[in-house]
Amino acid sequence: MKNNNVEALSSERMPTSDQSRRQLERILQSPDFVRSEKNSKFLSYIVEETIANRHSYLKAYTIALEVFGKDQAFDPQTDPIVRVQAVRLRRMLEQYYLADGKKDEVIINLLKGSYIPKIYYNDDHGVDLEVPDTQIDTVIPSVAVMPFKYLSDDNSQEYFADGTTEEIICKLSQFKEILVIARHTTHQYKDKTIDPKQVGDQLDVRFILLGSLRKAGNQIRVAVELIETRNSAAIWSQAFDKELSVKNVISIQDEIATSVSATIAQPYGVILGKDLRSLKRIPTKSLTAYEYVLRYYQFLSTFSPEDYEWAREGAEKAIKIDPNYSDAWAAAAILCADEYQMAYRNEGKNKGVVDEGFKMAQKAVKTDPENPFAYYALFYLNVVKHDVDAFRQAADRALELNPRNAFILGEYGVQLSWTGAWEEGFELIEQAMTLNPSHPDFYHFPSLVYYICNDDIDNALRESKKVDLPHMFWSHFFKAILYGSLNKQKEAETALKDLFNLYPTFSENAQTEIEKWMHEKDVIKKLLARYRNAEQISGLTT
Repeated sequence: MKNNNVEALSSERMPTSDQSRRQLERILQSPDFVRSEKNSKFLSYIVEETIANRHSYLKAYTIALEVFGKDQAFDPQTDPIVRVQAVRLRRMLEQYYLADGKKDEVIINLLKGSYIPKIYYNDDHGVDLEVPDTQIDTVIPSVAVMPFKYLSDDNSQEYFADGTTEEIICKLSQFKEILVIARHTTHQYKDKTIDPKQVGDQLDVRFILLGSLRKAGNQIRVAVELIETRNSAAIWSQAFDKELSVKNVISIQDEIATSVSATIAQPYGVILGKDLRSLKRIPTKSLTAYEYVLRYYQFLSTFSPEDYEWAREGAEKAIKIDPNYSDAWAAAAILCADEYQMAYRNEGKNKGVVDEGFKMAQKAVKTDPENPFAYYALFYLNVVKHDVDAFRQAADRALELNPRNAFILGEYGVQLSWTGAWEEGFELIEQAMTLNPSHPDFYHFPSLVYYICNDDIDNALRESKKVDLPHMFWSHFFKAILYGSLNKQKEAETALKDLFNLYPTFSENAQTEIEKWMHEKDVIKKLLARYRNAEQISGLTT
């Protein structure tokens, strides 16, 4: 049966094939697409198939084979790669037309809910195609867990609700039947009034999970509600009242995760028994130790020295309370590495703390060999030690245990980039960004360094503007480099003053600090040279 809307698009108002291909080439030459080989291939394929009127080929299965190299055993209902990459591609196109392509004559847009692009003139609105047989939503359901509200009077323990939110996200992400949006994405909605339909549109999710937590004495109450974003209808809700203990808190998290998964994934098959069993890991019997480890998540949201000390103290106390608590050893290991890498104490000169952290990471893995967080700690410590082979081995194991953990994907990609595996690193970072559209700002550091080392200062500056980490001295370091390269004396001076405010003796330690992260001698040399140039331009040489 012919689609009348397809015929409408072939009318005189539709750009010609040559115009469409020229616009495609223009988009592919933009910086974001140059760095994204897979999404460039994805866009090229769907545009060419549309121009050739082969709309029936634009389905998840065909795209997986033709674009992503999958074999004929590919199952779009269990592997979300096409869907998540479509979300990323749509956002990349939106970003392109907000910046470089603002005045382009032709617009190429990806229809929400399908894999068929819409091609139209900039002064048109385009025509929506009727494509019920390619609906993305039929591939795999998606859910975003909103930050749980903490309703008790003692606001000093609000992090308990944040930690509970994180734990539920981690548990849900272990179910292959659903796609779970990462915590950094949903954190932007903390303490805000939630409009389900608006959130659904912004995050491209079909469901959201709302929750509240109240602690009173030795009692805990958790109330949750699952809402479908299309019509704001509540499709499941439940309240949990239990005595306050780690076992009971984790039991609540298990119940929420399994109930949500069963509710929204029911049309796609029964939850596998091994998935359910994986949720039953009880990390510790001590509520106090559990709460101490939750401080680590607060540190991740700020990277401030104050939160670092608070989290480090908490991890160390958790270990003393429960020496068999794998998450506590992992958090302590990572924070030991950060002391050296981020110069939180003694200006990062205590290299012995890395060996201390490495032993802690090994202890975390030994205590719980099925804990992906423990393997994340181990791969981070290995890359700090510049043991690339051991780093890759531990990182692969972390992803094997939880392949949809956006934070592990992103960290793996960032660290791979520093070892010199730029393209491989960029690909993993892109996957993490797809799962987590509001990803941590430091995901932009690798592309920023890549542009600097390839003398593309304009694009490097564009990347730097995506980073808002005022407590991290590296963000000011890169700004100083860029403004120095552009011969902007005042801006370079301001950036260096901000840098020295956080790290007063950075200038004399610059090479050592760069070498902590970068593995390639040429990259180290280029960054150091540009930093010294920034000092000269600013007049703040020491």
